[in-house]
Amino acid sequence: MTNRCLWCNKTINNELTLSFILSLKKYQDEILCSECLCLFKKIDNNLCCYMCGRNGKFELNKCLDCSRWELMGDTLINHSFFQYNKPMKDYMQKYKFNGDYRLRKIFCKYFEQYLNPDRIIIPIPVSNKTFKQRGFNQVEGFLENIDYLRALLVNEDKKTQSHLNRKGRISMKQPFKLNDSFKNDIIDKSIIIVDDIYTTGTTIRHAGKLLMENGAKTVQGLTLAR
Repeated sequence: MTNRCLWCNKTINNELTLSFILSLKKYQDEILCSECLCLFKKIDNNLCCYMCGRNGKFELNKCLDCSRWELMGDTLINHSFFQYNKPMKDYMQKYKFNGDYRLRKIFCKYFEQYLNPDRIIIPIPVSNKTFKQRGFNQVEGFLENIDYLRALLVNEDKKTQSHLNRKGRISMKQPFKLNDSFKNDIIDKSIIIVDDIYTTGTTIRHAGKLLMENGAKTVQGLTLAR
């Protein structure tokens, strides 16, 4: 059986082994060839900040940024799958900004395998303007086989964070508002906020703060890359 790599378009030969056939598992085509799969570097959970997923070895397993957040009383925990290296940056450019929606499929399985159905899943939203330009919410693309709530909306008068520098992101005022249709669904619930990239952590913290203020029990973050 053959198909093409979603990243480089080379042919992938999929061999069905006897052991796989006897396992009765559902067959899924490979989406990336072995060469392209190696381009995206997974974060080693034993060699990263336990609070945000930043790759590296840190004193007390906590990076300086998270130590600063902690001093301000913020102890939000975020998990990320991959390092934000050059191939990941190229991927986000093609998927998010150039609008190649097929590319969402490359990483869907990581979210499906990680997310617990006992948690409420809430993706970071995009503005109406961005949605009209792009045609999709890139975060929701990763969750196409997962139940989630559109409990957050963008305050439309706020600037897009992708155009802000680090100082601008951190000092930005609350960019979100609660979707009243789901207000009762988050009360006393454990929530995972999903985003594409963890840069300064400000986006997820704004979202988490809003959800906690409206009755959420706990909030954690999950991002594709850090």
